[in-house]
Amino acid sequence: MREITNLEATEFVATLTHPLAEYIYGVTLPSLAAMFTRLYMEKYGVTERHLAMVAVKNQNNALRNEFAHLQQEISIAGILDSPEAMTNNPYVSEPLRFFDCCPVSDGGACVILASEDVARKIDRPLVRLAGVGQATDTHAVHEREEPTDLLAVRQGFVRPTSTSPSFTTRSRFSRSSRARRSGSSRRGRGTWHSNAARLSSGGSSRSTCRAA
Repeated sequence: MREITNLEATEFVATLTHPLAEYIYGVTLPSLAAMFTRLYMEKYGVTERHLAMVAVKNQNNALRNEFAHLQQEISIAGILDSPEAMTNNPYVSEPLRFFDCCPVSDGGACVILASEDVARKIDRPLVRLAGVGQATDTHAVHEREEPTDLLAVRQGFVRPTSTSPSFTTRSRFSRSSRARRSGSSRRGRGTWHSNAARLSSGGSSRSTCRAA
């Protein structure tokens, strides 16, 4: 990704939007995120200062990671309050500014799955896969009942259930969720998928969600 220009990267990731209802009208991921953000701000009273606080926290936390793409300390004054703020932190798609958006980065990650017998031979903490779930919402944003509610992500998380203390897993779906999973938008086929895996380790549990 870092071998191409920002404009090329923006065009490439824009193909994630609905091909008939959004992409052909010039929608990009930053502009779509900005519309989500504006709706969220109006609904919950979030301000640009709140966004800047999150950006400062995230950016300064990255200083603790030697592999972080951007290594630059920032402050509320520097990106919001000072006369230079608009230069330091210009709008990408209002109300989102430069430090609100993710950089174009290269990276990778993997999960290695093994049986319990094999996993216990490795000198690492055990993490048990307790369940896997999947949900689908409408692809075109304008057809969602509540655009600020990422329904597929939320339902994909709550569904995973385990059938036994072992690594056996299953997913439980209601009739309505099955219908939603198989639905397609009126402007052309397309759905927004979310997969969630619930992991447990040492008596506690956490979740990871992925939208694709």
